[in-house]
Amino acid sequence: MTQLADGPKLLFVDDEPNVTAGIQRTFFDEFDIDTAESGEEALQLMESDGPYAVLVSDMRMPHMDGATLLARARRQSPNTVRMLLTGYTDLEAAVAAVNEGNIFRFLCKPCPEEILRLALRDAIRQHDLVNAEKQLLEDTLKGTVAVLVEVLSLAAPAGFARSDKVKACVSHLAEKLGITHRWELELAAMLSHLGYVAIPPDVISKLASGQELDADEKSVVDDHPTVAHGLLNRIPRLEGVAELVLGASSLARLRECHPERRRDAGLLAMAMELDRHLAKGASMEEAIQRMAKAERYQEAWLTALRSFETGGGGSSTWTIKKVLVADLLPGMRLEEDVLSPSGGVLVPKGREVSSPLIERLKNFARRKAVVQPIVVATRWG
Repeated sequence: MTQLADGPKLLFVDDEPNVTAGIQRTFFDEFDIDTAESGEEALQLMESDGPYAVLVSDMRMPHMDGATLLARARRQSPNTVRMLLTGYTDLEAAVAAVNEGNIFRFLCKPCPEEILRLALRDAIRQHDLVNAEKQLLEDTLKGTVAVLVEVLSLAAPAGFARSDKVKACVSHLAEKLGITHRWELELAAMLSHLGYVAIPPDVISKLASGQELDADEKSVVDDHPTVAHGLLNRIPRLEGVAELVLGASSLARLRECHPERRRDAGLLAMAMELDRHLAKGASMEEAIQRMAKAERYQEAWLTALRSFETGGGGSSTWTIKKVLVADLLPGMRLEEDVLSPSGGVLVPKGREVSSPLIERLKNFARRKAVVQPIVVATRWG
């Protein structure tokens, strides 16, 4: 029996072998069909041979009925479209399954061939639609984040540099503490200083040089997490990231975080505090001692932090060289701040060179507004 190799895979479940054999004979020329004779076997197939676009199950089966199977399949493979075949005596259970959101459609047995064929086509279209929408959302989200990071690096390079260091720190902490689901935490770290775009450049310069800020300037700086939260909270699926950024800004806001995000907000707060201590000239050991003395963070977190290397991955595998703006290439790393003729920092050291950054520096170079050559590190000599 030949099955379609390139089409979406379907899984039929029925405890009567003659039924599943009949399904394969009837639809083999249009659908790629696997079969199972129990709920347990179906779940194993979904694990080993999936993903399946559509799962169709009989209602009445021993050990595990169809409604239970579809509910468990929903948790195991949420993108699989689920359908239930049921006899008239099981209509009440089938309606309950539909109302609980466990299935896409139920069909009464015996189901005419053409009705089942149309239902399978509808289910495949539903699967394609849901997955296309999911992919669109993921691509849109990735693109949005990339734009935000690029805007931060261009509009507030000092903020980008600090976010970059915080991101390296939380990635290290997550690895040491065995945190597997960490995309929100790492993204919150990368965007933790997004609010710097609202801070006047002269205030950022004073902050970077360690000058004393007046009350108004300090208020503007202290408010940058609120600004970042306001921007991020408007983007679908970034609400959790926004909450982490705001929660990490103070102990009071940390307590207001959702319990499921409080740990990540605490780790982000610790990474940001470390960055502040180091920026003021403290050594790594001094910074950790101060944080330990304040008793705000768990001992396991501080232990993980002690093995963090603030210097990044080191330069032993990189070649350091001086290049003109015209010779910059994506993937290089800035080893020194890129300066204006007046000494202002245009781009902080540590930044990876990207195509938009090269274009920006070329614009500065045309106006003779950037100091050349630029010191970079490259892996390819």
